[in-house]
Amino acid sequence: MSNMSSILLGRFPGLESDVPAAGGVADALEVGQVVDEDGAQLDGENLVENDLIEAEEESEVVDEGNDEADELVETAEALESYLAVARSAGKQGGWTTQEAAAHELGLNIVMGRIGANASFVMPSLESFGSSRERINATTSVENRITDTLKKIWEAIKRAVNKVIAFVRKWYLKIADGASRLKKRAEAIRSKAENTNGSAKEKKIRIPLAQLHVGKKAPKASQLVSSMKSVEQVIIDVTKGQMSKGYEKTMDAMVKALEKSVEAGKMTKGSENKIVEGETKYAALSDQFTADSKVLSKFPGASEDLNSGYAVKEVLPGGKRLVACDFNSGTTGKELAQASRSAYKIALIDADGSKVEVDSSTEVEVLAPQEVVGIANGVIDLAQAVIDYRGGFENYDKQTKDTLKRVDKVASGSTKGDNDDENERLADIRALATATGNLLRNHGTSTTTVINYGLNLGRNALVYGNSSLNQYA
Repeated sequence: MSNMSSILLGRFPGLESDVPAAGGVADALEVGQVVDEDGAQLDGENLVENDLIEAEEESEVVDEGNDEADELVETAEALESYLAVARSAGKQGGWTTQEAAAHELGLNIVMGRIGANASFVMPSLESFGSSRERINATTSVENRITDTLKKIWEAIKRAVNKVIAFVRKWYLKIADGASRLKKRAEAIRSKAENTNGSAKEKKIRIPLAQLHVGKKAPKASQLVSSMKSVEQVIIDVTKGQMSKGYEKTMDAMVKALEKSVEAGKMTKGSENKIVEGETKYAALSDQFTADSKVLSKFPGASEDLNSGYAVKEVLPGGKRLVACDFNSGTTGKELAQASRSAYKIALIDADGSKVEVDSSTEVEVLAPQEVVGIANGVIDLAQAVIDYRGGFENYDKQTKDTLKRVDKVASGSTKGDNDDENERLADIRALATATGNLLRNHGTSTTTVINYGLNLGRNALVYGNSSLNQYA
């Protein structure tokens, strides 16, 4: 049988080597650029735009690691089902040749997701001949699936580590961008406060595709309101990671798993500790409201296991922030399934598909005082991102430590001596996977919201500054 680890590395090349460590967050935030009267940097190498583009590239790697983990988790869930079937059959004389052939078809599909085939977990069909051979061959399937699950967990762990590492690289870059964006907004605010007279032109062109609401330019008050909403989401997404209690929260999650291993059975409340381990995005101030329709945007989510939420307003660019949460009472394997998208925030097209906007459309010139309001909104939004640096170091450390501890638990959960033991180990593997899911979902949610927020602020400033340029 070929080496499964090699197959996994070939299928997911991003897992092949560890991501290089990044430098300290605090040191990376020493930004010393000069801006002109329009708030634009004079040194062309240190532009807000460059930072946002580079941060977007890092967040694409985060998404890539997240997608890899999703594919691996799906494969593991399917293999757990086949493992249970094989164990049951082993106690009843094993699979017949016909039964083995039927399961081989399904296993080919499952293993194909990771670039392998059924031969990695199935002996030849000829092995299921006599009664004794059937028992031995079915036991071999159990052992091979168990071994494959261990290797898939290793790959899941590396995928989650990849997400964590690149969230760090993303934040180092996005924090630079936030600092520069704030300085640009302060310069434009000062310019607006010193602008008088009448505008020479009443209409201008702006990046309408990024700012439109219903194909129309939003009013200044709407832009400010939207930025305030996104700012609050940023604060709420990151505050749990910044709090001094974050370490205790992570510790409680892992101890729930460890106690289950020590007790030899699932301890009461283990699942709830996992659920309580992350800030519930559904409770994000008043920005989100229940909306079950958005569950279709999240892989593995269902109304039985999850709740959907969405921001109340359509945001500039024709976007809407949506969130997924756990329903109360999910346990064991259901928790693992629900966790694939739980505590995750996504940015979607408000109308279900991208709206084409005429970029040549001219819009009303803003008054100087309206530009002051927009600049203040951008300053506050950027500050929320900058403030996150205080907690990011703690979040980064605790996330890595938690994953190491979870890995120790999961790595020991292989094969038991009886049905109850095997069921317990399957539950522990499921909860370990759920913990990994939550860690990466929190990371991808943070990148999604902050990327959108800073790009919104940048485009709002373009609108404001273009308006100011029309005044004498």
